[in-house]
Amino acid sequence: MLGRENFAFPVRWDDEGWPEFGERGRLPERSITAGVDTHFVDDFSKKEWPFSWNFLRNPEADHYHREEGRLLLDGSADQLSGEGAPTWLGVRQRDHRSRCRADVEFRFDGEGDAGLTLFQNRDYHVCFGVKQGGDGRKGFVRIRLGELVWLDEFPPPPQRLALEIRSHDAKYELGWRWSENEWQFLRSVDARILSREFGGRFTGVYYALYAEGAARLKCTRFAYEPASGR
Repeated sequence: MLGRENFAFPVRWDDEGWPEFGERGRLPERSITAGVDTHFVDDFSKKEWPFSWNFLRNPEADHYHREEGRLLLDGSADQLSGEGAPTWLGVRQRDHRSRCRADVEFRFDGEGDAGLTLFQNRDYHVCFGVKQGGDGRKGFVRIRLGELVWLDEFPPPPQRLALEIRSHDAKYELGWRWSENEWQFLRSVDARILSREFGGRFTGVYYALYAEGAARLKCTRFAYEPASGR
Protein backbone atom coordinates (compact mmCIF):
# COMPACT_ATOMS: atom_id res chain seq x y z
CA MET A 1 0.00 0.00 0.00
CA LEU A 2 2.92 2.32 0.63
CA GLY A 3 4.47 2.08 -2.82
CA ARG A 4 8.22 2.26 -3.23
CA GLU A 5 10.26 2.22 -0.03
CA ASN A 6 13.90 3.25 0.17
CA PHE A 7 16.58 1.40 2.12
CA ALA A 8 20.08 2.78 2.71
CA PHE A 9 23.11 0.55 3.13
CA PRO A 10 26.84 1.32 3.14
CA VAL A 11 28.60 1.08 -0.22
CA ARG A 12 32.21 1.28 -1.37
CA TRP A 13 33.81 1.20 -4.80
CA ASP A 14 36.34 -1.51 -5.61
CA ASP A 15 39.56 -1.05 -7.59
CA GLU A 16 37.74 -1.76 -10.87
CA GLY A 17 35.07 0.85 -10.21
CA TRP A 18 32.26 -1.52 -9.23
CA PRO A 19 30.05 -0.78 -6.19
CA GLU A 20 30.13 -3.23 -3.31
CA PHE A 21 27.18 -3.06 -0.94
CA GLY A 22 27.30 -4.06 2.71
CA GLU A 23 30.14 -6.23 3.95
CA ARG A 24 31.89 -8.19 1.18
CA GLY A 25 28.82 -7.93 -0.99
CA ARG A 26 26.37 -9.17 1.63
CA LEU A 27 23.67 -6.97 3.14
CA PRO A 28 22.93 -7.26 6.86
CA GLU A 29 19.93 -9.38 7.80
CA ARG A 30 18.52 -6.51 9.85
CA SER A 31 18.38 -2.85 8.94
CA ILE A 32 17.99 0.23 11.10
CA THR A 33 14.77 2.16 10.61
CA ALA A 34 15.09 5.91 10.88
CA GLY A 35 12.45 7.63 12.95
CA VAL A 36 10.24 9.64 10.61
CA ASP A 37 7.27 11.71 11.73
CA THR A 38 4.48 10.91 9.28
CA HIS A 39 1.84 13.16 10.86
CA PHE A 40 0.28 15.75 8.58
CA VAL A 41 -2.33 18.39 9.41
CA ASP A 42 -3.57 21.26 7.26
CA ASP A 43 -6.11 23.77 8.57
CA PHE A 44 -5.72 25.95 5.46
CA SER A 45 -4.80 28.99 7.51
CA LYS A 46 -1.75 29.67 5.32
CA LYS A 47 -1.83 30.63 1.67
CA GLU A 48 1.07 28.36 0.69
CA TRP A 49 0.46 24.72 -0.19
CA PRO A 50 2.34 22.26 2.07
CA PHE A 51 4.65 19.97 0.11
CA SER A 52 2.73 16.88 1.29
CA TRP A 53 -0.16 17.70 -1.04
CA ASN A 54 -0.15 16.24 -4.55
CA PHE A 55 -2.38 17.11 -7.50
CA LEU A 56 -3.46 14.75 -10.27
CA ARG A 57 -2.04 15.37 -13.76
CA ASN A 58 -2.50 19.02 -14.85
CA PRO A 59 -4.98 20.53 -12.39
CA GLU A 60 -7.36 23.33 -13.30
CA ALA A 61 -6.18 26.03 -10.90
CA ASP A 62 -9.55 27.79 -10.72
CA HIS A 63 -11.12 24.63 -9.21
CA TYR A 64 -8.95 24.93 -6.07
CA HIS A 65 -9.45 27.78 -3.61
CA ARG A 66 -7.38 28.03 -0.44
CA GLU A 67 -8.60 30.95 1.62
CA GLU A 68 -9.48 32.11 5.14
CA GLY A 69 -8.99 28.78 6.88
CA ARG A 70 -10.80 26.66 4.34
CA LEU A 71 -10.29 24.76 1.13
CA LEU A 72 -12.90 24.87 -1.63
CA LEU A 73 -12.86 22.25 -4.39
CA ASP A 74 -15.12 22.74 -7.40
CA GLY A 75 -16.03 19.66 -9.40
CA SER A 76 -15.93 19.41 -13.17
CA ALA A 77 -16.91 17.03 -15.96
CA ASP A 78 -13.57 15.20 -15.53
CA GLN A 79 -13.95 12.07 -13.41
CA LEU A 80 -11.46 10.08 -11.36
CA SER A 81 -11.92 7.16 -13.75
CA GLY A 82 -11.05 9.26 -16.80
CA GLU A 83 -7.86 10.56 -18.34
CA GLY A 84 -8.56 14.25 -17.81
CA ALA A 85 -7.79 16.53 -14.87
CA PRO A 86 -10.38 15.82 -12.15
CA THR A 87 -10.52 17.97 -9.03
CA TRP A 88 -8.35 15.87 -6.70
CA LEU A 89 -5.97 16.69 -3.89
CA GLY A 90 -4.17 13.94 -2.01
CA VAL A 91 -1.45 12.84 0.38
CA ARG A 92 0.34 9.51 0.27
CA GLN A 93 -0.49 6.72 2.69
CA ARG A 94 2.67 6.58 4.78
CA ASP A 95 1.92 3.84 7.32
CA HIS A 96 0.28 0.42 7.13
CA ARG A 97 -1.84 1.44 10.12
CA SER A 98 -3.10 4.98 9.90
CA ARG A 99 -6.03 7.34 10.22
CA CYS A 100 -7.19 10.13 7.97
CA ARG A 101 -9.92 12.63 8.81
CA ALA A 102 -11.39 15.45 6.74
CA ASP A 103 -13.87 17.96 8.20
CA VAL A 104 -16.04 18.79 5.22
CA GLU A 105 -19.22 20.42 3.98
CA PHE A 106 -21.06 19.80 0.70
CA ARG A 107 -22.90 21.98 -1.79
CA PHE A 108 -24.48 20.95 -5.08
CA ASP A 109 -25.61 23.03 -8.03
CA GLY A 110 -26.72 19.92 -9.92
CA GLU A 111 -25.66 16.29 -10.17
CA GLY A 112 -22.27 15.32 -8.80
CA ASP A 113 -20.42 13.77 -5.89
CA ALA A 114 -17.58 14.63 -3.53
CA GLY A 115 -15.72 13.26 -0.54
CA LEU A 116 -12.63 11.18 0.18
CA THR A 117 -11.01 8.62 -2.08
CA LEU A 118 -8.53 5.79 -1.56
CA PHE A 119 -6.76 6.18 -4.87
CA GLN A 120 -4.36 3.74 -6.51
CA ASN A 121 -5.08 4.84 -10.08
CA ARG A 122 -8.02 5.74 -12.31
CA ASP A 123 -9.07 2.09 -12.65
CA TYR A 124 -8.63 1.01 -9.03
CA HIS A 125 -9.96 3.31 -6.33
CA VAL A 126 -12.60 3.69 -3.62
CA CYS A 127 -14.70 6.83 -3.08
CA PHE A 128 -17.10 7.73 -0.30
CA GLY A 129 -18.99 10.83 0.66
CA VAL A 130 -22.18 12.48 -0.61
CA LYS A 131 -23.73 12.51 -4.07
CA GLN A 132 -26.57 14.40 -5.69
CA GLY A 133 -28.56 12.74 -8.48
CA GLY A 134 -32.00 12.48 -10.01
CA ASP A 135 -33.23 10.60 -6.95
CA GLY A 136 -31.96 13.20 -4.51
CA ARG A 137 -29.01 13.40 -2.16
CA LYS A 138 -27.45 10.28 -0.65
CA GLY A 139 -24.37 9.07 1.13
CA PHE A 140 -22.40 6.47 -0.77
CA VAL A 141 -19.39 4.18 -1.05
CA ARG A 142 -18.21 3.37 -4.59
CA ILE A 143 -15.54 0.79 -5.39
CA ARG A 144 -14.03 0.64 -8.86
CA LEU A 145 -12.04 -2.37 -10.05
CA GLY A 146 -11.42 -1.78 -13.72
CA GLU A 147 -14.79 -2.03 -15.45
CA LEU A 148 -16.50 -3.42 -12.33
CA VAL A 149 -18.16 -0.89 -10.02
CA TRP A 150 -19.87 -1.56 -6.68
CA LEU A 151 -22.10 1.11 -5.16
CA ASP A 152 -23.49 1.22 -1.62
CA GLU A 153 -25.95 3.99 -0.79
CA PHE A 154 -26.98 5.41 2.58
CA PRO A 155 -29.47 7.99 3.88
CA PRO A 156 -28.03 11.48 3.41
CA PRO A 157 -25.89 12.66 6.33
CA PRO A 158 -25.90 16.24 7.62
CA GLN A 159 -24.38 18.84 5.33
CA ARG A 160 -21.40 19.24 7.66
CA LEU A 161 -19.54 16.16 8.88
CA ALA A 162 -16.16 14.44 9.20
CA LEU A 163 -15.11 11.67 6.81
CA GLU A 164 -12.64 9.14 8.18
CA ILE A 165 -10.42 6.37 6.81
CA ARG A 166 -8.76 3.86 9.12
CA SER A 167 -6.17 1.45 7.72
CA HIS A 168 -5.36 -1.84 9.47
CA ASP A 169 -2.64 -3.69 7.55
CA ALA A 170 -4.81 -5.69 5.12
CA LYS A 171 -8.03 -3.64 5.22
CA TYR A 172 -9.46 -0.16 5.29
CA GLU A 173 -12.47 0.99 7.31
CA LEU A 174 -14.58 3.86 6.01
CA GLY A 175 -16.91 5.92 8.14
CA TRP A 176 -18.16 9.35 9.12
CA ARG A 177 -19.20 11.32 12.16
CA TRP A 178 -21.07 14.54 12.80
CA SER A 179 -20.38 14.68 16.52
CA GLU A 180 -17.12 13.92 18.26
CA ASN A 181 -18.55 10.91 20.10
CA GLU A 182 -20.33 9.19 17.24
CA TRP A 183 -18.29 7.30 14.64
CA GLN A 184 -20.53 5.57 12.10
CA PHE A 185 -18.96 2.67 10.25
CA LEU A 186 -19.94 2.42 6.57
CA ARG A 187 -17.95 -0.53 5.24
CA SER A 188 -14.55 -2.20 5.15
CA VAL A 189 -12.43 -2.62 2.02
CA ASP A 190 -9.88 -5.36 1.36
CA ALA A 191 -6.58 -3.54 0.89
CA ARG A 192 -5.44 -6.08 -1.72
CA ILE A 193 -7.69 -4.52 -4.35
CA LEU A 194 -5.49 -1.39 -4.23
CA SER A 195 -2.21 -3.30 -4.40
CA ARG A 196 0.21 -3.56 -7.31
CA GLU A 197 -0.99 -7.11 -7.99
CA PHE A 198 -4.47 -5.78 -8.79
CA GLY A 199 -3.90 -2.23 -9.96
CA GLY A 200 -0.61 -2.69 -11.77
CA ARG A 201 1.09 0.38 -10.24
CA PHE A 202 3.75 0.45 -7.56
CA THR A 203 3.54 4.06 -6.39
CA GLY A 204 1.23 3.34 -3.44
CA VAL A 205 -2.17 4.58 -2.29
CA TYR A 206 -3.30 8.16 -1.79
CA TYR A 207 -5.86 9.55 0.66
CA ALA A 208 -7.42 12.33 -1.37
CA LEU A 209 -10.20 14.90 -1.34
CA TYR A 210 -12.13 15.17 -4.60
CA ALA A 211 -15.19 16.68 -6.26
CA GLU A 212 -16.95 15.72 -9.51
CA GLY A 213 -19.73 17.24 -11.59
CA ALA A 214 -21.66 20.10 -10.00
CA ALA A 215 -20.37 19.38 -6.48
CA ARG A 216 -18.42 21.80 -4.30
CA LEU A 217 -16.51 20.43 -1.32
CA LYS A 218 -15.43 22.68 1.54
CA CYS A 219 -12.79 21.33 3.90
CA THR A 220 -11.75 23.16 7.07
CA ARG A 221 -9.25 20.61 8.37
CA PHE A 222 -7.44 17.58 6.94
CA ALA A 223 -5.39 15.32 9.21
CA TYR A 224 -3.31 12.19 8.67
CA GLU A 225 -1.68 10.28 11.52
CA PRO A 226 -0.04 6.91 12.06
CA ALA A 227 -1.95 4.47 14.26
CA SER A 228 -0.26 2.24 16.81
CA GLY A 229 1.92 -0.54 15.43
CA ARG A 230 3.15 1.09 12.22
